[in-house]
Amino acid sequence: MTKKKVVLIAPPNDFASNANVTQFTLLLAPPLSILALGSYLSMHDVPIELIDVQMDFGFGMTHAAEQLVAQRLAQYLYEQIEEIAWIGISQLSNATTGIVIAQEIHAALPDIPIIFGGYFPSSAYRSLLEEYPFITAIVRSDGEEAALAISHSLEQGRSFLRDEIPNLAWLHNEKIYTTPVRPMAPGNLPISDFTLLHNPSNYQIVNMMTARGCPFQCNYCLESNMRPYAVHPPSWVDQQLAHLEAEMPNDHVFIYDPIFGLSRKRTREMCQVLCERRFTYGVESRGDVLAPDLVPTLRETGIETIYLGIESASEETLLRMNKASSTAQVQKYLTGTREILKACFENDLTPVVGFMPGFPGDTEMDYQITLEFVKDIRQLHDRVVAETGVMTGFALFTFYTKIYEGSSLAERVAEDFPEAILRSEPFIGERSVFSPSPGLEMDVIQHYRNKIVQHGSYTPLTLERLWRYYSFSLNSFLAEHPELTNDEGVTMLGDYLRRFPQSYNAAAMMTQYDKSKN
Repeated sequence: MTKKKVVLIAPPNDFASNANVTQFTLLLAPPLSILALGSYLSMHDVPIELIDVQMDFGFGMTHAAEQLVAQRLAQYLYEQIEEIAWIGISQLSNATTGIVIAQEIHAALPDIPIIFGGYFPSSAYRSLLEEYPFITAIVRSDGEEAALAISHSLEQGRSFLRDEIPNLAWLHNEKIYTTPVRPMAPGNLPISDFTLLHNPSNYQIVNMMTARGCPFQCNYCLESNMRPYAVHPPSWVDQQLAHLEAEMPNDHVFIYDPIFGLSRKRTREMCQVLCERRFTYGVESRGDVLAPDLVPTLRETGIETIYLGIESASEETLLRMNKASSTAQVQKYLTGTREILKACFENDLTPVVGFMPGFPGDTEMDYQITLEFVKDIRQLHDRVVAETGVMTGFALFTFYTKIYEGSSLAERVAEDFPEAILRSEPFIGERSVFSPSPGLEMDVIQHYRNKIVQHGSYTPLTLERLWRYYSFSLNSFLAEHPELTNDEGVTMLGDYLRRFPQSYNAAAMMTQYDKSKN
């Protein structure tokens, strides 16, 4: 008897509801979540189909077009209903598109289990199960072991809603049941097979991870809820890059390890592996992690940009974030950041630095301290330019503080910051900090956001690398190519993003406060 397949779906960006994402759009890359899960199931002889909705079925900039895309996907699946064992939907963020898709699929295929997984469902599983009865179950943390066990159970005609399936949560008779979370050892995973995608050659960039999890405990972040820190062996990374080099047309890779460069030994090992391939790279790290004297090695390896989520230069704010746990750690963090930035300026490696004003408990003094820090960085950059002639430049991003269900900040914000004013958003499990402390409202925060961003050095090379590794403006691109959107409002990109150039608009970094268009 032919085995039934698992359909794994990556929903599109929330273009219809989120005003920010249409003007500040992350480069479209193959979805790592369903790639990792699908490759693992395929290795164990489970038939799979991977669907990246926005690349394979298109997307809508309005709710009506978004609904139409979901209906077309549901019809596609209905036509092969006898072949499908279960459907998995991966939600990296709390976008509503996954819910819309799940609801349409359930209406068309009511007897097929729909299982959610990913960062957001892992943290907000209770709300999702209670509010959306068409979600059969949620896999928390790593999904590979649970997905294989679910497939085997269904193949044997057994229910998978039982204690033997790891990492699972489900609702029965108004009670939520969970099973223990067992993380997956990266050494037991196959490389991600990008040829499993329907349209692997259409993406702007390739993303990959050489490690999972993060050893730090920043209280606003969901990473610590997802899985413990663990690394892929260098041999695995080498095999993954060989596969990408053979199968993908892209020249640029962004390595989305939450912390790149955590140890000198591993950083050197990674550089040795990375430099043997044709790619150039972007990475992420922390100011107190990456050794500044390794920056020249990173640049020689082909790394062109590094993202540092500094968030604040105020000691009080960093302590409230649990970004550091003592005054000494704060000083190490800020000193290390300055040293890394100086090394980047000297070695033609473009740093992109993120700040997060509006954290609960912030005062205007915290923003003044951060602004002075940014001014010092600009002066440091200009001194290096005068001494070396290297005009790499650097970019500054600012983001409003969002509090997501499941984070330790969400659990303690009412007790720890009772005077902060929060606003519920039309996005599942999300609140915005409207006023972090008495008398400090959004107009003040916006003022400092503008001031901070203005002190970046947006050289032509900086803008070029921002476009290569980070984002573009979908609004601008679609305005230039109206032929990509049909009369029903559905946009099909095809290979246009690879065939036609896009520009980077520095003004798009000033994301709007109201994500919702409504």
